[in-house]
Amino acid sequence: MSDANILLFTPKHEVEFENNIEDFISEVEAVSNPNTKMDYCSHYWCGLGNFTKIGVNSRKKDKSTWLDDSIIRFAKAYIKYHAIRSGSSIYAHFYAVRALEAAVTNRGEKVEIAKLLPRDFDQAAQEAKAGMAEGAAYQAGMKLNFMRKFLIDHKMIKPFEWKNPFPKPKDKKELTGDVGQEYRESKMPNEKSIMAMAEIFAKEDTDLTPRDIFTTSTFSLMMSAPERGSEPLYLRADCLDIHVFKKPQSSTESVSGSALKQSDGSEILFSEDDDEQPAQEQIGIKWFSGKGYGYENKWVPDVMNPIVKAAIERLQNQSEKARKFARMLEESEDFPRHSLCPTVNEDKLLTKAQAVAALGLDTSQLTNEQAVISGNQLLRKNGIAITDYAVTLRDLNTIVRGRLPEAWPYIPFKKGKVRLKWSEALYSCFANQFSAAKGTIYTELWIPNITTLNEDLKPTTKRNRTTGEISTGNLSIFARHGYRGLELRSHQPRHLLDTMASVNGMSDTLRSKWAGRADPKHNRYYDHTDEQEYNHDWLEHESKGELLVNDGARSLFKVQIAKGDLRSLQEHNTRTSLAVHITEYGECKHSYIDEPCMKHRDCLNCNELVCTKGNDDRLKRLQEQLKKEKLLLQGEEKAVNDGVSGAQQWYQRRLTTIKRCESLIAWLTSDDVKDGDMIKLADAESVTHLDRALEVNGRKRLPKIENHFREKATVNDATPVEFVSVNQLLAPTGIVVPNDDDDFDYNDFVLEDF
Repeated sequence: MSDANILLFTPKHEVEFENNIEDFISEVEAVSNPNTKMDYCSHYWCGLGNFTKIGVNSRKKDKSTWLDDSIIRFAKAYIKYHAIRSGSSIYAHFYAVRALEAAVTNRGEKVEIAKLLPRDFDQAAQEAKAGMAEGAAYQAGMKLNFMRKFLIDHKMIKPFEWKNPFPKPKDKKELTGDVGQEYRESKMPNEKSIMAMAEIFAKEDTDLTPRDIFTTSTFSLMMSAPERGSEPLYLRADCLDIHVFKKPQSSTESVSGSALKQSDGSEILFSEDDDEQPAQEQIGIKWFSGKGYGYENKWVPDVMNPIVKAAIERLQNQSEKARKFARMLEESEDFPRHSLCPTVNEDKLLTKAQAVAALGLDTSQLTNEQAVISGNQLLRKNGIAITDYAVTLRDLNTIVRGRLPEAWPYIPFKKGKVRLKWSEALYSCFANQFSAAKGTIYTELWIPNITTLNEDLKPTTKRNRTTGEISTGNLSIFARHGYRGLELRSHQPRHLLDTMASVNGMSDTLRSKWAGRADPKHNRYYDHTDEQEYNHDWLEHESKGELLVNDGARSLFKVQIAKGDLRSLQEHNTRTSLAVHITEYGECKHSYIDEPCMKHRDCLNCNELVCTKGNDDRLKRLQEQLKKEKLLLQGEEKAVNDGVSGAQQWYQRRLTTIKRCESLIAWLTSDDVKDGDMIKLADAESVTHLDRALEVNGRKRLPKIENHFREKATVNDATPVEFVSVNQLLAPTGIVVPNDDDDFDYNDFVLEDF
């Protein structure tokens, strides 16, 4: 029987489904695209996503990775429709489309939207589970169900029931143990990295490159308020709001006089008493939140005032020329005469060198050969003949203005609704301004972005296009300044500050306002309070009778409190106690994790060594040791001069020991130091037991977050408290009560008892 004799019956409802699908696709194709950069015919939509198969890397652009032709028209219309309707991120819709395409095509069939059945959605969910992470698979399941409802509501498929088979992944921040700790570490910064960043920031301006200034200053601003990594880039050059007022001498003084208005209508009142009161600055930064919160003047903690002022001043100085150049372009139609521009008439033909200078290429840091090559490339890039007397300043004026950034005179930020002019932006820069190998171009405006910051906070992941190996030319800020193995993420300060605020009792409403969040519910994703802090809070409530009403249970806390301040050990898995090491020069206190002192018999180079003035025997030993060290130095100096291998390292080590010994002796014999005063030198390069244990286990040292209200209460509480371990407190034999006949109590123990 021939094909012409085969009759295929199509039910009326399927015809209606297909007609509705076709009408939907045609209508969506006819409307404008959600953004001007995307090409509807392309499989790669700028700012939205790629129409590629499940599991394909977004950087891989090959026809074999495209979605099947049987679904591509509907997929594009569906994604475009929701991009226009929602205006927000639609990545999860791509997950659903890819999973559905894989479910059908893996059976060797074509995707027919009008004939989709529950089994197709079941298979799509399994494809998502196999090809995506747990969170992405859950999102794919949610959007598959959303697509099912959409198709049914618009009469494109036959109605049926189906639900997402995946439960919502458990929030890792709520987990305890190793999994919870690992997640917390991924969100929180390494304390060593923060301190290294502070040390780099503390250097003189002359010791920092433009990129160093950008990274250190930006990170400093982010440590003053919980901002997103891209939000400092929205700052104006005049973003600081500084108020000077007289600080009351005591809390009992009446506060009256001037008031500092806040954006929500509230006021901060300042005293206007006599001139003898110390002046204090209240500094605010006018931030713009990139996720719909808008502008907000956020007050800087007093301790960060000098840091913020220094960071803003550095960024202002660095962006001054770019802002001035942008202002010249705004205010005049003539050629913007920057610092490198030759002093000639606008209609005079320029030599090749003058044309290169007029285009703003700074060749001061380049060799002659590099300057020639870079100059030729710049002329060629702008369509100018590489010869003398080819253009005038008037010609260059047209060229320079013709390649101004999109949205001029405003900066074309990809996200957010901020409108900021180049002439007003704190981060306005020139092309190549951060490059060590290329000359800055003073007629080409450029602004760093979040990628610029992130790439400088951690080792590069860029690969050489020829060899495929990791590029060695792009060093992070830590590597450039000699810090090995350190890195940060731009979002980590936000998590750190939010956790500090939570630990110290800031309300959810105020935290969301401080962080620029439109929804306070999102606070929970940034609070990484550890279980030890929750234990502290629980014990506080217990001792106050706020949780327990049983008198017998509450009596456990009358004399003893279980305090496990494990945060000082960075929540490490170890549970160790402090041990005192008595040396011939003084004493030191260690946390012995799993090995003895690594500085044994090298106490002079240990940061933990404490020397007490007034002990003549120990002072005499120090003086004798200094004589021996100087004698040994002579032999090592001779070995260095003789070129003995390895001698230089020992010579430098001995020299450091001598300097530390001399410094200790100077302090111990100084009239400014009283008998009984303790002295500790803390400038030796040292790796602690904790550092070694963390490194071996692939863990990082987290910043110590303290509840300052609890610390103040502890200091002000005159009642003696004995701290015991949790194990002692909960032991079956009951609490341990000190015996009145004991010779001394643990709380009375001090180092001098030795």
